[in-house]
Amino acid sequence: MTGILAFIVLIGVLITVHEFGHYAVAKLCGVKVELFSIGFGKPIIKAKWGETEYRIAWIPFGGYVKLLGQIPDDEPISPDDKGRALPDKSPFVRILIYAAGPAMNLLLPFAIIVPYVALADQYVEIEGSQVGALDQSMPAW
Repeated sequence: MTGILAFIVLIGVLITVHEFGHYAVAKLCGVKVELFSIGFGKPIIKAKWGETEYRIAWIPFGGYVKLLGQIPDDEPISPDDKGRALPDKSPFVRILIYAAGPAMNLLLPFAIIVPYVALADQYVEIEGSQVGALDQSMPAW
C-alpha cells in the first residue's frame, strides 16, 4: 500500500511541476490562465483565486492548464481580455509556454539533488575514483 501511495505522490509532484511551468510562463507573458488542474475528471477540491480556478481532480494521472483562447471554438473573448489570449501572442511566446512544462521536468532533478548533495554532512566520506591496486591475474593489469 505504501508503494502505491508513494507512486501517486511522485506522479502528483511531477505533474504539478510540469503544469506549473506552463502556468508561470503564461502568466509572465501576459496570457490569462483560466484553469489550473492537477488530475482529470470531476474536481475533489476547487478554489478560485484571482482570475484562475485551481482544481485537484479524481484521476491523478495528468493535469492541464487552460489558457484563454486555447480552444478555438470556445466562448468568445471579452473586450477586456483582448491581447491576453494565447492566439494573440507571437509564435515564439506560444513555443515558450508549451516548452515550459517539459523544461520544468528537466530542472526538477537538479532542484532536488543539488541541495541534497550540497547540504549533506557526510560529503567527506564519498569515495574517490582512483584505483587503489591492481591484481596481476586480472585483465586490468
